Amino acid sequence: MFYVPIKCNKTQFMSTLLTFTYSLLAFFGSTIDQSALIAQTVSLDIKVYLEGPYDASTGSMSTTLYELGYLPGMTPKAFFAEPVPFFDPYDEFYDQTLKSSTDDSDVYNNKTVDWIFVSIREEDTGNTVSNQTVLLNADGTINGGSIPTEKLSTLKKYIIVLAHRNHLPVQSTPIKLNKGKLSFDFTNSDVIGLKEKHKVKLMIAGNIDQTKTRSTRVINMEDVDTWRSANGKNSSYLREDIDMNGDVSVHDQSIILENLDLSTSVNINE
Repeated sequence: MFYVPIKCNKTQFMSTLLTFTYSLLAFFGSTIDQSALIAQTVSLDIKVYLEGPYDASTGSMSTTLYELGYLPGMTPKAFFAEPVPFFDPYDEFYDQTLKSSTDDSDVYNNKTVDWIFVSIREEDTGNTVSNQTVLLNADGTINGGSIPTEKLSTLKKYIIVLAHRNHLPVQSTPIKLNKGKLSFDFTNSDVIGLKEKHKVKLMIAGNIDQTKTRSTRVINMEDVDTWRSANGKNSSYLREDIDMNGDVSVHDQSIILENLDLSTSVNINE
């Protein structure tokens, strides 16, 4: 075997070497990134409390709406109650295409508090990889524990955004996947949008004027006016029912007034 010498100057040699190096990096980088992608169903290990139905004596949230049959699609136990058809309670608030985790009201159980909105976003790009409405349990966990998403990467960090029909939205700090799971405890966190009460952190209640055209990030007199127009309504699934006992009363107003002018920087419609 013999080699034929090839003449090239130093500039040509360095250019060829750099091109070859970049090609290798691109190839292996792509391979690594693809191998880091996981399945399209992600387990959510999160815990969050809503201030409205939170009961400090039990350390959990009330399930009164379930117990009285007031959740969407349920048959109320009181004969005079107004039943609400099964629907997604967040479609009218957020300018997004939402997917419910279920379309069957039989999914409710004696742990169900209410529906909650969950969004997962990439930290670096802000891109949304999942918008879902799921059921929140009395202990602050998500019913079922998993939601469909785009394929996620173990190399990236993600942000979990939570919103509720009469509470201010909140988001987690950036977190990484761990064995196909995103974990975050909002009840013991210092993220913006939570308040400390009864020695735990809670999502702030009173944000009842949420629509596609109104701000969803501040509790103000518009919320008070919205409550006033509904005061006295009872025995149904009502946005103005902040403590979530099925009735709109002065107790709901007192919660709004306690949280008046509180706000969050979390934007749902991103």
